[in-house]
Amino acid sequence: NSLPAAPTVSASGNTTFCTGGDVTLTSSYTGGNTWSNGATTDAITVSASGNYSVTYTDGNGCTAASSATAVTVNTSSASISGILGVCAGGSTTLTASATPAAVSYLWSDGSTNSTLSVSISGTYSVTTTDANGCTASASATG
Repeated sequence: NSLPAAPTVSASGNTTFCTGGDVTLTSSYTGGNTWSNGATTDAITVSASGNYSVTYTDGNGCTAASSATAVTVNTSSASISGILGVCAGGSTTLTASATPAAVSYLWSDGSTNSTLSVSISGTYSVTTTDANGCTASASATG
């Protein structure tokens, strides 16, 4: 028996995306598929970084494997630092930071700097966006 042609993997979208996203990988064969993550379907939806491949087994038990398809999930996190308690008549500065570094900031009051000067106690939140377009949020109360 001859070996089947190696299956190819097609992606339903970008294989690099932000946390919370996913991509569907589809084998060029219908039936007889076993994915590197153990799935035995014609397509898999993945939301974790990794290298995914599929092995096709034909009716004679002969197998062929695809090359690996790399999936990359970009993660982002944000935090707020600074003195959270504000005394009457005083003010404090809150500083947002993100990993990876943010390229833009959006505070709950609409300001867009990495720092926020506050003179009223309350809850403040910030959403950061990194160079990959991934967002992360943090909030602080004081």
